[in-house]
Amino acid sequence: MLDLSGKRLELLHECLPALLRVALLLNPDNPINTIFLNETQDAAKRLGIKLQQMEARQLSDIDAAFSQAATENLEALIVFDDRSSGVSGRKS
Repeated sequence: MLDLSGKRLELLHECLPALLRVALLLNPDNPINTIFLNETQDAAKRLGIKLQQMEARQLSDIDAAFSQAATENLEALIVFDDRSSGVSGRKS
């Protein structure tokens, strides 16, 4: 299996080499996100980046997640696509 989630963080780090704190927006109820999270955590350890997991089980959880990101001075955001909760990079 390709480690695309880890590669996503590596590319972000290449663009922003001083990057230290990254938020991950994900639906913890989606089983595939466990794989994505593990891949991203492995890459973060190699790169010295601290990850902050923010959960969004449904669309209405996103505002709270962004408020959390703002108060914790996170420098970037990675969204794990989840069509079942409405957390997606695409519009219907």
